[in-house]
Amino acid sequence: MKLLSLSLLLSLLLTGLVNSGVYAQVEEDSVRKVDTKVYIVETVDGNIFMGTIISQDAKEVLILTKDRGEISIPKYQVKSIKELEAGQLNSKGEYVPSEVFSTRYFITTNALPLDKGENYILWNLFGPEFHWGVADNFGLGIMTTWGGVPIIGTAKYSIKLGDKASFGIGLLAGTGSWIFPRFGGVLPFGALTIGDRRANLNFSGG
Repeated sequence: MKLLSLSLLLSLLLTGLVNSGVYAQVEEDSVRKVDTKVYIVETVDGNIFMGTIISQDAKEVLILTKDRGEISIPKYQVKSIKELEAGQLNSKGEYVPSEVFSTRYFITTNALPLDKGENYILWNLFGPEFHWGVADNFGLGIMTTWGGVPIIGTAKYSIKLGDKASFGIGLLAGTGSWIFPRFGGVLPFGALTIGDRRANLNFSGG
């Protein structure tokens, strides 16, 4: 009887130690997995939410924002989720998005890439421009005048040299269109850009 009681007491003690170890491990893992990074969540309709991601699954993203508290965003409405980078906040702590238009200048381009899926249209005095990010670090574009003469296609591949430096290579290929259909030419170019989409210095030639 004494042996049975001693065995029972020993079993209970070991079970308690094991359970305590399991609970401690679960609690430790939960603390370890808390993500304190700040993310930018952009939806397909253009809304932007900044905060820490509490959880996400196949159905939704739950983000804790500073000004609006917890917000649940359906996953099908999420366009992108990116970690907040240094320099993306102004002096008031407000998020300043990087403009896709900063990947080029008036007429010419720089070495900064369009992200895959980004695109934009520029309306100039002489005519429109259309540009698409078709792959990582690779973009295509079309430039023309309001009369459709000439029509110039552009292609650019960007190589990241560091956090604040990029090198780009590409070409311009044009045609005289409907007025001068036999006229055409190709101009390769290279560009070195120091900086990011907010502020940069560019050197190019071609």
